[in-house]
Amino acid sequence: MLEVVLTALLIGFASYRLWRLIGQDQITERLREGLDGWALDLVTCPWCLGSWIAFTVTAIVAAVVGVAYPVLVGLAAATITGILGERG
Repeated sequence: MLEVVLTALLIGFASYRLWRLIGQDQITERLREGLDGWALDLVTCPWCLGSWIAFTVTAIVAAVVGVAYPVLVGLAAATITGILGERG
């Protein structure tokens, strides 16, 4: 069970970093400038895009190395991404 928790934490932190790169970091600011309305809201929302990223990363990890309880890990990773995104 500890392996599942650690996997969820690692995927959550990685997903947060990817979301932050896309949704907030200065290096991608010019790409976001072309967005408006719901598209900008989606990209800058850690709960919206962050969840999609978390489930995608979970699916990739599950396909490559295997993940016990991938749905639960994906949900936990999405929650971690959202919480970290709101705080930071």
